[in-house]
Amino acid sequence: MASNTLDGIWSVKIVYLPSSVTVQELANTFNVPFSRVRIPKVQQYNTYYAFINDFNSEQVARNFADQWSGSSVLGNIIKCSAVPRKDNDSLPYTPRFIVRTQPELSEEPIISEEKTYYEECKQYYQLTKMPLVSVSDEILTDNLALESVSFKFVIDENYNEFNIENFLSKMCNILNISRNDIDIRKIQKGSVILELEFMKKFGSGMKKIKMKAIYHAITDKLREEMGKQNQNSGHTYWTGALQDGRDRGDSPYYCPVGRKRYSFHVCDNFHEKVKGWCICYHGTKFSFGLSILLSGLKPATAISHGKGIYASPSIIYVSHPRYSKVREINLSEQSSFFKRGKYVQFALEYRVHPKYRKVVGCETLGAGKTIIDPNINNNIIEWVIDNNNKDIVDFNDPDASIICSGLMIRVTDNHPMFLPESHWWGQRASGQKCNIIYD
Repeated sequence: MASNTLDGIWSVKIVYLPSSVTVQELANTFNVPFSRVRIPKVQQYNTYYAFINDFNSEQVARNFADQWSGSSVLGNIIKCSAVPRKDNDSLPYTPRFIVRTQPELSEEPIISEEKTYYEECKQYYQLTKMPLVSVSDEILTDNLALESVSFKFVIDENYNEFNIENFLSKMCNILNISRNDIDIRKIQKGSVILELEFMKKFGSGMKKIKMKAIYHAITDKLREEMGKQNQNSGHTYWTGALQDGRDRGDSPYYCPVGRKRYSFHVCDNFHEKVKGWCICYHGTKFSFGLSILLSGLKPATAISHGKGIYASPSIIYVSHPRYSKVREINLSEQSSFFKRGKYVQFALEYRVHPKYRKVVGCETLGAGKTIIDPNINNNIIEWVIDNNNKDIVDFNDPDASIICSGLMIRVTDNHPMFLPESHWWGQRASGQKCNIIYD
């Protein structure tokens, strides 16, 4: 019998959704393009469900499903599962929302006076955790006509990772205004400077009345809520190699699913310094990781591929207990640091220029033909980095062949051997499950 499953294409089915949910809300929740989300017009089961399409492998789809299953969407606890995509999963669908694309950045430079003022605003926010709100005198003066009203938001966030419509939706809810009353005038870098025109369709008198109402409504409590909108508490996820325009050398950068990343301040011009440098990982104990950060990195003593520093482009590979020790969390630490987690693993994120990569070799853990990482072949999963004949590589050395750029942490509610991505570790008891803890 012929199958209508598309080879190599997988979806994640989400059930127990509220019937009022929209494509845009799901896209925002799961941080995926709305084009990948499909809500069937005809719901065939007792539960409301949707699909997120275009996962390039079953493993990637399962990882996504494991990551989000048990999460809340508009108050409903959802369940996710990986399923082969059917032909009708990609049928055209008319979404129940207005599609607004991310506007282009303005080429207009920011004048020095503005930069100075924005730095002062940033310092104010760091001290108070509330945004500094300034209002022109024209808003409060009755004898001046108000021909136009503009809002300017300065958001300390990378433009490429900033969801403008999501931000505006939250601001409109906080300020009790309609999104349809706002037009985006321009967006500038620095990090994101968003200029909006407000209430174009209203006359001068009504504009002034509405703006006065908003001004008097901006209490300290409201400013605290506004400040929270600049704190990223969601998950970043993508499938396949990340295509964000940054030069990370000749090795694709795949999403380190299930890990929290804590970035390190390396230098002020970090992205310029590491332009063309690849991302790789080094599994370790937490105590060893601290020692590496404080004292530097020693070359490996087990040298299957020769002398040097060993790393891998695969976060899955370095999470094997041989490299990244699985540590059971004490009860006191569960409540203080890791909340509901019971096990934790650590890995270091490195940046290395391809010219310092001496060897690209095969795995050395005896996995054989078992696929370790669906994105990276077993034959190119271990790297040896040139230590330039140094006993210890100091990350602070401007000529260092390798830079430590972040700490990767994975917290789980059971031993990570029961995670789907750990299937290659070896024998494990059947019937047990493991979930990644994000809070």
